[in-house]
Amino acid sequence: MRIDREELNTFCVEKLESIEKILDETTSFTFAPMLKLRLMAKKNILKHLVDYNTCFNFANTEQLNQYIEDSADIVCGFYEH
Repeated sequence: MRIDREELNTFCVEKLESIEKILDETTSFTFAPMLKLRLMAKKNILKHLVDYNTCFNFANTEQLNQYIEDSADIVCGFYEH
């Protein structure tokens, strides 16, 4: 099975852009502190995956998405309890 690097990168870039758009200061949303923390954690994880091309270390977008969710759970878990 061939890993489609472009698909992995596009997945991360699109997910990052959507989170940045949600967090844009010009939006009229007020987020609960934990939701904002989770969004910021995902933003930072995605930024790292894109900036350092570490998204290419995954076999498919499902594994990549699971990594993002698990990593956000770890970061936010320290503050949720």
